Amino acid sequence: MDLLCYPQDVDDNVQNVSVTAPLGSALLGHEVGQTIEWALPDGQTKHIRVQCLLYQPERSANFMD
Repeated sequence: MDLLCYPQDVDDNVQNVSVTAPLGSALLGHEVGQTIEWALPDGQTKHIRVQCLLYQPERSANFMD
């Protein structure tokens, strides 16, 4: 996953995930460097780390309408 975005911004040509998807909502509120464990369908666990935050609409008071 390269980009966490709003549902209307999901692009099939870019590897991204919506904030409304289970993984997307699990990442909300995390800071750069933090890691979550995510259970894959095959039973394995993947560690997903927040590498950078490009833009946070809520921090900029730019809320969805």
